[in-house]
Amino acid sequence: MSNNNIQNILNTIDSSNSIDVYLPDSKEVIKVKRYDLSSVNSISKLINHQDINNLLLNYGKFLIDTVKSKTENNLSFIDFNTVIIALRSAENNVYKNTDLNSILDTLKDFKGITFNSIVEIKENDILYKIELNLPCINRIKDILDISIKDAENSLLFYNIFKYVKNIEISTKDLKTTIESVSDLKSVYNVISYKVLNKISVSTSLIEKELYSLFKVNIETDTSFIYSI
Repeated sequence: MSNNNIQNILNTIDSSNSIDVYLPDSKEVIKVKRYDLSSVNSISKLINHQDINNLLLNYGKFLIDTVKSKTENNLSFIDFNTVIIALRSAENNVYKNTDLNSILDTLKDFKGITFNSIVEIKENDILYKIELNLPCINRIKDILDISIKDAENSLLFYNIFKYVKNIEISTKDLKTTIESVSDLKSVYNVISYKVLNKISVSTSLIEKELYSLFKVNIETDTSFIYSI
């Protein structure tokens, strides 16, 4: 067989290794490359050589990097999760007796999730007004990047603050709105555990809504990808 024929076959194989993914939030269809050997090797190295905090943060980074390598779109959190499930489903559509294809079919009728987007917390003379939302993939990446730099104490920051759009802080004499990831991390470092716990109550409700939608938490359940 000639080199040209071989290359043509390789090109045909490569071009066929893509799937169409319907994005339930943006209502678009994108074409993404399926997992390859390097992806599987990367996840194997992550799982075998890290403590739990580093593992979960870097596993999250692996998921983000995987999706960003396959599309330039600043996907919503819903669409990001959908792409990961679609990629996993293309290799093995069953996970813990759940048919992932049925989840993808259900997502075609996605109408959004409901949660309390504004949380107010008063502690002493300080009023915190927290605006919650579902982040886009670029925002998640920024929160992950700053979390990984301080991995010892940042898993909790990532899990909670990825849903925090901004915090308006008011005292008797001052009022400011914190929105950048670095400033939110600074607030996280100084607020009381009581305030943090109250924020986490609301973000946990978001997590429950997401789990009821996707039937798996892809950011904490490493076996979801590893068990392909």
